[in-house]
Amino acid sequence: MLKRSGTEFGAGIKYAVERGWLDLHESGTYVRLLTPGDDLLGQ
Repeated sequence: MLKRSGTEFGAGIKYAVERGWLDLHESGTYVRLLTPGDDLLGQ
């Protein structure tokens, strides 16, 4: 089980959205994984 705060979870979501790994729905209620590129972790 992961033991992180809501703030840390939100920061992780924001980080992934900024890098194009996730798409945040305009309602803010869910995210969608985007199709991976050649090297997501190399960015």
